[in-house]
Amino acid sequence: MAMGSVEAQVAVGKEKDVFSTGWGGTGLELDAIRRGELDATPMRMGDDVGAATAEAIKAHLEDRADELPFVFLGRITVAHDQMSADEIDALEQEAFRFSGVGALER
Repeated sequence: MAMGSVEAQVAVGKEKDVFSTGWGGTGLELDAIRRGELDATPMRMGDDVGAATAEAIKAHLEDRADELPFVFLGRITVAHDQMSADEIDALEQEAFRFSGVGALER
C-alpha cells in the first residue's frame, strides 16, 4: 500500500506535500525514503524473525516447545527521511544480513 501511495503522489507531483509512511522497511520503501518520496517506515529487523522462527522449529523438534515464548519479533526501528544514507544503509544491512540486501522485485 505504501508504494502504491508513493507512486500516486509522484504521478501528481505531491510527494513533498503529503506525509507518507510505509510498514516493514522493505528495500522498496528504503529506496523511496532515499529518493525523498516516502517519509518514514517502521523497519523490522526481518532476518531476526526468520532466525527466531528457525529456532522455534528446532525447539519443537527437540521437544522443548514449552520453552518458547508466545510472541517473538525482532527489533523495530523507524527509518525516516532525516537519517543519513549511511544510517539507512546500516539498518538495511542489519535487517537483511542473512537473506541479502536489495529491493524486492515488483
